[in-house]
Amino acid sequence: MVLGYHTEDGRRSASRVGSTVPPSGAGRENTTLELRLGDELFGRVRPGSGPTEWNVISREIETGWTGKLVSRSSRLYTEDDGDWFWIYEIDPAERTYWVSDSNFGRMPVSDRLRARYVMALRTLIAMMDGSAAGGPDLAAPLSEMKGIFNRCLRKDQWDWFTLLGYLGHPGSAKLRLAVAQTQDLIKAVKRGDRESTAKGIARIQEAFPRSTFELCLRNIIGDRPKLEGAFRTAAMLLTKEPRQREGPDFFLSQVSKLKMERANEEHRRTLGLLSSALESRGYTVECNKLIDAFCRLRTAPAIFEVKSITAANERSQCRHALSQLYEYRYLHGLENASLWIVLSDHPSADWLVDYLLADRNLKILWIENGCIAGPSLSEFNLG
Repeated sequence: MVLGYHTEDGRRSASRVGSTVPPSGAGRENTTLELRLGDELFGRVRPGSGPTEWNVISREIETGWTGKLVSRSSRLYTEDDGDWFWIYEIDPAERTYWVSDSNFGRMPVSDRLRARYVMALRTLIAMMDGSAAGGPDLAAPLSEMKGIFNRCLRKDQWDWFTLLGYLGHPGSAKLRLAVAQTQDLIKAVKRGDRESTAKGIARIQEAFPRSTFELCLRNIIGDRPKLEGAFRTAAMLLTKEPRQREGPDFFLSQVSKLKMERANEEHRRTLGLLSSALESRGYTVECNKLIDAFCRLRTAPAIFEVKSITAANERSQCRHALSQLYEYRYLHGLENASLWIVLSDHPSADWLVDYLLADRNLKILWIENGCIAGPSLSEFNLG
């Protein structure tokens, strides 16, 4: 279960939804607490106005408030059952609060959606900066931005409360306005109306400063599960030292040194193009001492091994990449990760590509005219 909060004596302390025993001192008669979205409380259920409706009575809440349970769990309640609940909606005028007995709404952003959110936020921030003036191609990420506002407003998705917190807990009126303003902005962008686009951006900034979206973006990127041992991200990949052969007595002739320097430069170039392509799709790229590049695609985590090749060494380089990828997946406990070989050039042996794709079930890409290419490009774009 995801950790929430139980408030007592005005302080926050860790607790869990699903626990049926309150901590020592909970439920005291004299506690009067200010309700906040996301807070947890221990309560007992009482029959509501309908046969399937339950009220929640908690001694932690000031007298005169009514708690209502919206259950998404499979639990069948009976009167006076006690449990931990979290507050997901509050109506101060009616002195009513609604609680949930599941983590619906509080789940972290999924890998499937993270890249889409990142692109939406980056697009909006770029438009606020003036570095993305407009154009029909911006309509899709702006629609995703509108979707983020709508998730928080409708409270109908697994991550709505997480996103609401990342946006600074705006109220319903502010969210409704943001949805309408973003819709107007999308229309202006599709029309190519620069004046209306600029006005639309200004209106959004009046309600949400740029810093709100920057913080939201940092949180969405930062809450992803990290690669074990990661010490660099994509911005630093080009400074990563190439792996060297082991052994203190290893000797290189001048010719070998030149070949290795050339290979290292090709490796850096290929890795840089790969990282740029991934980041342009909204992904965050990581690496560590073993893995060249790692990111969480929408479909699954992905491990990339980059190899610089020539006609003379492409077979051995692919053989090394193959064994390394399986080893890295095992060592990092990433059983569901897809494995990708990224080559500096188009390999000359067609059978080698078929072997890696069909027999080994790997993904393969290469660099062609300075761009990512190869038979797995469609999966790369859709991932």
